[in-house]
This record gives sequence, C-alpha cells and structure tokens, in this order.
Amino acid sequence: MVPYNVSFKTKQNNVTWLVVDSIVDVIFLVDIVLNFHTTFVGPAGEVISDPKLIRMNYLKTWFVIDLLSCLPYDVINAFENVDEGISSLFSSLKVVRLLRLGRVARKLDHYIEYGAAVLVLLVCVFGLAAHWLACIWYVQDIFLFFLSAAIDKVLLQQQTIKE
Repeated sequence: MVPYNVSFKTKQNNVTWLVVDSIVDVIFLVDIVLNFHTTFVGPAGEVISDPKLIRMNYLKTWFVIDLLSCLPYDVINAFENVDEGISSLFSSLKVVRLLRLGRVARKLDHYIEYGAAVLVLLVCVFGLAAHWLACIWYVQDIFLFFLSAAIDKVLLQQQTIKE
C-alpha cells in the first residue's frame, strides 16, 4: 500500500491496513535483531562469528537502511493533524525497503542454480518494466485530463468574448 499512498497522495484510515502494515514493520524489526546475530563471510572468504565484529559490520552496512524501512510511519500518519508533506515524506521513507532487494538478489546467486536465478531476475525485470509503463500511462492520462480542461476553459473564454 505504500507506493499507492505515496503516488496518489491518499491516507489510509482503514484499521485493517494499519494493522497489516504494523505487522510488516514488526517483521522488519525482528529482522534487524536477527541481523545483529547472523554470521557473515569476511573479505578473505572466512565465516565471521565474533559477535562484536558482526554488530560492527551490520552497523556499517545495512543498519541505517533497515532502520529507516521499519519505523512505524503508518501509525504516525494515522493521526488526523499530521501535515500532508510530512505524511508523504514518511510514506516515501518506507520505500527504502526496496533497497533490500539488491541484497536478496546477490544472495539468490548462492542458493539456487544459475538458470533459475536468471529466470527469477528476468521475471522481476519484466514486472518492473510493466510497472513503469503503467505509471507513465497514468501520468499521461492525468496530463491529458488537465490539458483538455485548460483547452476547454480557453475555448469557453473565447466564446464568451465573442458574444
């Protein structure tokens, strides 16, 4: 719902969507806690299991992005007196979650064979291209709507001047 709310500047007051978004935020928060305890592969190819090194590595790499993506902006936006610009900014910050897809794509290479990874990435690229085309189509429709309204207004003004 975040891309929809950001794009169309709507505010979801539905409690069901607020609960679903809050559950997703909690899942991302649990993921942050797990990342502080998950080993990683060092530069020389060795598995690093020292808790202090794990924490420092996570704080230097993905922590800020993960933290920005899991803050409960929807709960803040649910209040009626929140400024529209701040609400839009909060919703935009949740889109930061998409940066995590790059990390997943890199890890995908380790767990599945090459052909399957290429197929999954190809489907994602086609989906992204279809999404972008739909967004362009929407913007074009909005532009044409405002353009036709402006032309109608000019024609109406010309017609009233002639009379």
